[in-house]
Amino acid sequence: MIAHKHKKIGVPKQPKPSKRARTTIADGNADFQGKINIQNGLRAIVPLSPKVAQYPALGTTFDAWSATTDKAAVLYKTIIETEATLEQLFGSLGTIMGQYSLDRASFLLAAQMACPTADEAKALGLSTIAERKSLVAGAPVTLNFIFGDVAGDLTTRWSRVPGAGAYVGEQSVDPPTEESWEQCYMGKSPSFKLTGLPVGEKLWFRIRSVGKTPSAWSAPAFVVTR
Repeated sequence: MIAHKHKKIGVPKQPKPSKRARTTIADGNADFQGKINIQNGLRAIVPLSPKVAQYPALGTTFDAWSATTDKAAVLYKTIIETEATLEQLFGSLGTIMGQYSLDRASFLLAAQMACPTADEAKALGLSTIAERKSLVAGAPVTLNFIFGDVAGDLTTRWSRVPGAGAYVGEQSVDPPTEESWEQCYMGKSPSFKLTGLPVGEKLWFRIRSVGKTPSAWSAPAFVVTR
């Protein structure tokens, strides 16, 4: 007797589900409105069904479902509105940080400097100035200016200060007064670059380091842009 080989029938492979894209606020609002439309449609049709009159329990169940979906709709709408508010806030924060050329570390440093008390800092999840472990840092000593290849480009450099967690730079027109100084830099690097400066103008710069507390300002130094 000849044995026949039976072809094994395999189960067809199911296609892998595609990864769902992140839901945006606009998608969320459209989805929310779609759910409301379905909900309102059911409310208009179901009570007219003969089954509801024939089976009172069905009507009671439908009423319970209606009340639950109402609560769900309110919660869902709140979530969408909250996401929209947060997105606007983060957008505004990003604009401010970009305007002042602040990276995340510099922004947190600025926030810490604005929180002198422990309660204020803890409310933002930050450490206070007094709780930082860095050493007391002195003021930067000598400022060096390097002109770029493009007119109006200027890099200001100084020697790294032991114990400094960051540096703050200010610039002033000539002659400098206490009111004329404006912040032009905050960051961890002992240098910063400015572009688009007016050519032939005498500008003054000063730097201070930040450790447990900000140091004194360095001696002001000037440069004529070119």
